[in-house]
Formats: sequence, structure tokens, C-alpha cells
Amino acid sequence: MSTFLKQFKCVEDRQWMGVWGGGHTRETDPTMNGWKAKPVIKERPDVLMIGQPGKPVCATVIRLKDRLDVAVYLETPKEIAEAFKGDRVPDARFVPVADVSGFGLAVIREIQADRTNHDL
Repeated sequence: MSTFLKQFKCVEDRQWMGVWGGGHTRETDPTMNGWKAKPVIKERPDVLMIGQPGKPVCATVIRLKDRLDVAVYLETPKEIAEAFKGDRVPDARFVPVADVSGFGLAVIREIQADRTNHDL
């Protein structure tokens, strides 16, 4: 992985490289506010997890033919990763998101809306 990608904490899998878009300053870069994007588990690189470690509400993203399918969970990223490893299917709210550079910002807005709506 290039030094540039390490510096900006991008996901290593090329299919997810546009998650945060570009042109960020230190103030607008989601990774500077604790946001992470990585495969939910190593065995499922096609499912991207977006969230803040230890904080409730996160999302998984799956690329479909013409859009991204986003599942928003009220649980922490760790709890959802454990569910993916086991046989538990957590409750989710599904949201279609356009497959464009910076799609992670739309996912963050959905996560923040659920945190507000559920007082989390």
C-alpha cells in the first residue's frame, strides 16, 4: 500500500477506495473524527463496515449492480462484526446510496441520523 493511502487511512481493497471522496482538509476528513471503513470481517471483503469504534450505530455496505446497499445497525461495529462471524442476524434499516466517490459521507449522515433519532 502506498504511503499516501496509509496517511489517509483508506481501505486497502481497491473496490472501496472512493469511500471518503477527496479534497478534505484535516477538519473535514472523516478519519480525523474517528470514522473507519474496513471489511466487516476478513472472510467478507465484499462487505464494508463504516463506523466509529466503540460507538453505537454503524453500517455495512454492499456494492450492487447500480447502487450501494447500506444496512444501518444500532449496535457497535464490534458487535456487528461478531454477528457476521456467528449465526446471529442483527436488525437493520436498509438505505440505497448512490455508488459515487465519497459515498461514505452519505453513510455517515445516515448513522448520525439514527444516533439522533434514538438518543444514542
